[in-house]
Amino acid sequence: SIVSDYFGGQLLSTVECMTCGHISQTFDPFIDIAVEVPKSRDSHQKQGENNSSSFTLSLPATSTSRRPRRGGGGQPDPPPCGLQDCFEAFSANETLPVSGDSGYTCEKCKCKRECKKALSIFKCPEILVVQIKRFRYTSLSREKIGTKVSYPLDCLDLGPYMVSAARSENAALGYTYQLSGVVHHSGGLSGGHYIAHVNTSSASSQDSSRTGNKGKWVCFNDSRVTPVTDTRELIDSSAYVLFYKRRPQSETAA
Repeated sequence: SIVSDYFGGQLLSTVECMTCGHISQTFDPFIDIAVEVPKSRDSHQKQGENNSSSFTLSLPATSTSRRPRRGGGGQPDPPPCGLQDCFEAFSANETLPVSGDSGYTCEKCKCKRECKKALSIFKCPEILVVQIKRFRYTSLSREKIGTKVSYPLDCLDLGPYMVSAARSENAALGYTYQLSGVVHHSGGLSGGHYIAHVNTSSASSQDSSRTGNKGKWVCFNDSRVTPVTDTRELIDSSAYVLFYKRRPQSETAA
């Protein structure tokens, strides 16, 4: 389908038995990649807390980043977080313990073993959609993660999160990306508001001539369409979904 042609990619899941060393690999298709903010760097607010007006429905999406926030108990905000930190957490080794029915069965040992699991990107899509997980649900609480995550506008390199075979597989088309759009969410768990920022350089020449804004960022907020004068406003704690377009190899080489 046209959706999979443009947005479809492939993940490689590698599981290694920590007893016999047997390695099992599977491939999983994806349309978007959801990354978590590392817990050491998250700033969150639980449902019912009222010490921040960022949970008010009528606030503009950029308002949550204009006010310094503090962690629980009056502690300072955690260290800054970059999108690369989220991808490193996404691709980091995870230990699968032997715990009842949820344990992993080693194909070679024929029984449940403690294993290591890691995810990596094997096939890169033409359009990469990255969702920053802003909502955390547990049996005891619900939280919105308010950490500001910085991300590149011009060159997102997926190479560090791919195995060598995957880098060779994607070498012809490339695996670096340029930001094309951002969806922001303001509000809380019970409601909120979405706005979008779009780089109009990907629009057709006819559309660009009509808008007079070719190659510039534009903000879409309900019926209001306004130019973005400072790209720094794209990166704040309300950024939720990122859209990246693969850069042509000619631009990457340059």
